[in-house]
Amino acid sequence: MFEELFRGQFGGAQFGGAQFGGFSGFGGFGGPRKAPTLKQNLSLTLEEFYMGCTKTVRVSRQIGNHDTDVKTFHVKIEPGYHDGIKLRYANDGHQLPGMTPGDLLFVLQEKPHSTFKRQNKNNLVYTAEISLKHALLGAKLVIPMLNGKKEEVNVAHVIEPNFVKTVRGLGMPIHGYNGSFGDLIIQFKILFPKELSEAKKKEVAAVFDGVEFVKSGPSVLEAVAEKFRFGLEALKPLVSWLFVLFIFIWMGRR
Repeated sequence: MFEELFRGQFGGAQFGGAQFGGFSGFGGFGGPRKAPTLKQNLSLTLEEFYMGCTKTVRVSRQIGNHDTDVKTFHVKIEPGYHDGIKLRYANDGHQLPGMTPGDLLFVLQEKPHSTFKRQNKNNLVYTAEISLKHALLGAKLVIPMLNGKKEEVNVAHVIEPNFVKTVRGLGMPIHGYNGSFGDLIIQFKILFPKELSEAKKKEVAAVFDGVEFVKSGPSVLEAVAEKFRFGLEALKPLVSWLFVLFIFIWMGRR
């Protein structure tokens, strides 16, 4: 993270907007003010965030009072960058009379992806649609990954509606930690048959004769909510005791 804030690179780019020396953002002691920062949004696919790339961007800047020019920048995107990161190019923004050159700031934005959602910067969430048959008998998933490879994931047991499978190390690259990756989180959406003929209903009923059924466990959100509720319940006696203690102290000072 420190290198994202302080390291200058990419042809004069600096991270985070921090500059040291000369109080450049304030014009120094009576010196010329700095021209306003020119902000430029830069949209990237999830694949580009995963693999890293160099984006060629043409930026229009104001030169003088009325003129403009267009300058080409080659912006290096390192694997693991994420939405919201800001890349600062010192003195490459507007060039206005009586002011020191302004900075150019690229703000990275992530495009929506058709297959994955990014979670907590480093994890990838994938929703697998499986039939009721495979939910009962087990499923074999072939997942197209962001690097172009296909990852095979097998689930041999019964898949409940709220089941989530986590595969370590198949998420996004963790920037600043070479060779480290987040996790792939697989959620399951179970598809039910639209209808069954009477003959099929009898076959299904015969299959389930003697099968033991268990109650499905809570979803991840339900489990977290339950733990939070339990924590609040456990704190109630302590809060009540502290309130009584506060009343005694307050009355003693009167």
